[in-house]
Amino acid sequence: MPCLCETCENVRAVSTARSRFLLCRLSATNAAYPKYPPQPVVRCDGYRARKFADERSVTHMLPLYHDPHFTFRFADDRSIPRFHLEGVEIGRRVAVYKINPDSGERLSLLATASVGEGGWVDLIEPIIVRAGEAFIAVPDSPS
Repeated sequence: MPCLCETCENVRAVSTARSRFLLCRLSATNAAYPKYPPQPVVRCDGYRARKFADERSVTHMLPLYHDPHFTFRFADDRSIPRFHLEGVEIGRRVAVYKINPDSGERLSLLATASVGEGGWVDLIEPIIVRAGEAFIAVPDSPS
């Protein structure tokens, strides 16, 4: 059965190594919408079709562990002193950019750091991310 969330502009796919969830962005401002609606959703008053026909369906989005970059998005304000990058070797340099959460365009360099033990990246100063903002961690090319 088709699910409205798959083509809605108010949804964000959240993928982990083992799971995939559809987060309703309307839930941040309206309690009538569940944060993770039970699937499939066949009727929704908040449904808005994506405006651009060339946008990929959320079913075709790459999970984070397959993406060559690591994108982090937040629904709440956060102070980020460290983050984890799965599968990136120790010592590899990482550039961290603030991005436009809608287009993914890189806006500004926030920090550079090296991947440490277990894939953890410890920042010299925490990154402050406001609700709705995002950043991307881009590992340097291997030497």
